[in-house]
Amino acid sequence: MGKGELENHVQYRESGCVFKADLEHIFLSPRLAYERMRIAKKVFPGETIINMFAGVGCFSILIAKVQPRTKIYSIDVNPHAYEYMKENVTLNKVEGKVIPILGDAKEEAEKLEGVADRILMPLPEQAHAFLPSAVRALHLDKGGAVGGTGVRGVIHLRCFYGKER
Repeated sequence: MGKGELENHVQYRESGCVFKADLEHIFLSPRLAYERMRIAKKVFPGETIINMFAGVGCFSILIAKVQPRTKIYSIDVNPHAYEYMKENVTLNKVEGKVIPILGDAKEEAEKLEGVADRILMPLPEQAHAFLPSAVRALHLDKGGAVGGTGVRGVIHLRCFYGKER
């Protein structure tokens, strides 16, 4: 994808951040603004976070702005979203805090096994299928912090309940 392909975009402002996106190729919902801020306020200094379905980086960038002492691996499989995410990271001055990664969330999360304090899974249609990879990406705790499993951390999982979609 060339640099010229990032020209048909909208610009969206939320909570002091600016996001560019091409809505023909990327999902971006202002309706999630409250949820993004709610999660950002829960993050502690020094956390390492994996955003498995990052899109243009809204969750990741907002977290980095609210809690600057974080490292956020921001994964998306869509090359359009990835290119905009890189641009949005620069635009919002969170380089080195938000690390854009182009790739499949399962594969990339498995490469990050044991590093995360917090995992974001904001893709309700398919998030459950990625849950085993997310759990493996969480820190291992020799003391068995969560029910004797040896896993420590938080997973924010968005999913649909009720009738199958």
